[in-house]
Amino acid sequence: MGCGERPIPGAVNIDPNPDRARWRDEDWDVHALPCPDKSFDVVVTSHVLQSVDDVDLAMREMARVLRPGGVMAHVIPDHRFAPLRCDPRFKFQVCRYEWRGPETFRPVLNRLAGVLAVEMLENFAEFEWSFKVVARKE
Repeated sequence: MGCGERPIPGAVNIDPNPDRARWRDEDWDVHALPCPDKSFDVVVTSHVLQSVDDVDLAMREMARVLRPGGVMAHVIPDHRFAPLRCDPRFKFQVCRYEWRGPETFRPVLNRLAGVLAVEMLENFAEFEWSFKVVARKE
């Protein structure tokens, strides 16, 4: 989700940005994915979670379609270093959540305890404007 201009070959690429419609495979809403439970081995988002209407619902929905043992990975803007990554002129870029570092995202993950096991929650060493989360479905 959030494939942008670089869709992943062999994946189901979705992006809420209408300007990137030509690169996405499906126009799905992350709050109500039209897939059976346990459909995917991997779920990846990049700079999307800060813009969803309900992050808890979106995370539960992504976990629902993930197979047991499957991996969920997210790249999330760190609002301390990238406050302008969201533009209020565009619905898909509005920051509904302004996480300031990986630990401020932990409460979202804690609400999925027993569903997801967090394997990584840390800043990128290569750049400071985003952090990463990797979790495995239990």
